[in-house]
Amino acid sequence: MPETASGAQGGRRRLRPRHILQMAAGLVLLGAVLAVAGPARVARLLRTTDPLWYLAAAGIYVVVAASRGLRLALLAPIRPLRAGLLGMVVQAAVQVIPARLGELSLPVLLQREAGLSLSGGAGTLLAVRALDLAALGAWAGTAVGIRWGLDRPVILSASAALALPLLFLPLLTAWADRLATRLLAPRGLAGR
Repeated sequence: MPETASGAQGGRRRLRPRHILQMAAGLVLLGAVLAVAGPARVARLLRTTDPLWYLAAAGIYVVVAASRGLRLALLAPIRPLRAGLLGMVVQAAVQVIPARLGELSLPVLLQREAGLSLSGGAGTLLAVRALDLAALGAWAGTAVGIRWGLDRPVILSASAALALPLLFLPLLTAWADRLATRLLAPRGLAGR
């Protein structure tokens, strides 16, 4: 539905029912989190925490979210700065929406920002998850090897099993991309 001329001239967008519904859902989720955590405990925590820790946490969050966005720029045809901002939006959705369902916003945002199809965006999401799992496996394998030593066959096998997916990442990513295309793309040559 096109905007009215007065809305376009003023530079403001009209508030639509879906925007109101989205804001209401956000407020309900925030209320549910506060109800579970206890408003008095949350207020006490906010009052007693040193403001420098807030600044440090915000700085760390910005660095982590920006690096995730830069990783996204390596996987999708999107400029690094735009990818960093997109990564922050997806991280915010992940934090707000329960059960990490906020990650499902990535394919939609990649479609809007980079012109990728939804199946291409889903494949990118799977590739991002594959990178995360491979990095976690490599870290865990290294930690197991350092902690218990590599002189026992069981520890060596466990360490290798955790670190090995990193070596097979290109194959796993290609497999995940094919699976996402097969499951999510419409049938036929044009859909794929």
